[in-house]
Amino acid sequence: MKGWRAMTRDSKKLERGRGEEVKRRLLFELIKCSRRSDKELSKVIGCTRATIYRRRKELEKEGLIREYTVIPDLAKMGYEICAFIFLSWREHPNEDELAVGREWLASVPNILFCSAGEGLATNIVVSLHRNFADFSSFIDFLRRSSQPKLGDLQFFIVPLTRTDSIYKNFSFHTLTNEKPDDQACSDETEIKKSRESCVYYKEHAILTLKKLKNEPDKFKHIVNNNKFREIMLRRMLQFSP
Repeated sequence: MKGWRAMTRDSKKLERGRGEEVKRRLLFELIKCSRRSDKELSKVIGCTRATIYRRRKELEKEGLIREYTVIPDLAKMGYEICAFIFLSWREHPNEDELAVGREWLASVPNILFCSAGEGLATNIVVSLHRNFADFSSFIDFLRRSSQPKLGDLQFFIVPLTRTDSIYKNFSFHTLTNEKPDDQACSDETEIKKSRESCVYYKEHAILTLKKLKNEPDKFKHIVNNNKFREIMLRRMLQFSP
C-alpha cells in the first residue's frame, strides 16, 4: 500500500485533473451556447455555480475565451458579399508602416480578420460589403494605398445572398464534436487512475477508523502525534470522486 504522501499526491492530482476537465467541458458548452447562465451550466456539467464562475474566470484570464458574441445572419444584416483578399508585397513594409496599417485595420468595422501567412499570398484580409460597388471601391483603395510596395492582389468573393451556394454555414458549434487529442486522452486516463486510487484510499481510511473506533487510546495517540494523518483521514472520508 502507498504511504500518506502518495495519497496526498494522488488527491491533489485528481483535483487538478477534475478542474481541467470541468474547464474543457465548460468551454465546449459555452461554444454551443454562450448565453446560458452559470446555474444552467452547473446542471449540465455537474458541479456548483461557484465552480462554474471560477472556471469561467480562469478561461478568460488564460485567453481561451477572448469575447462573448453571436454569429448573425450577415445577409439579413444587409451584407451581400464576404471577400477573401490575398495580398503579396513586392517590398515588405517597415515597422512604422505596419503600425499605421494595424491602426487603420482596427478602425475599419467591415474588416473581420487580417493576417500574414503562407500559400497563395503572404497576407489575407477578410471583409464584408453591402454590394459589389462597395467591394470594388474597397479594392481600389487597397491598391492605391499599398503602392508602390504591393506586388499582387487577388480575391475570392462569397455571395451571401445565394444560400444555395453555401454548403456549410460558419459556426464553431461543430468543434464540440471533435474527438479529443492524444494528450487529452492521456489526461483523462491519468484522472481515471487517480480517481480509482482515491476511492481505494477512502475505503482504507474508513476501515482504519472502524478499527480504531474500539481503541480510543490508539486513536488519541495518532491524533496527538500526527496531525497530518488525522487531516488526511478526515479529508478522504469527505472526498467524493
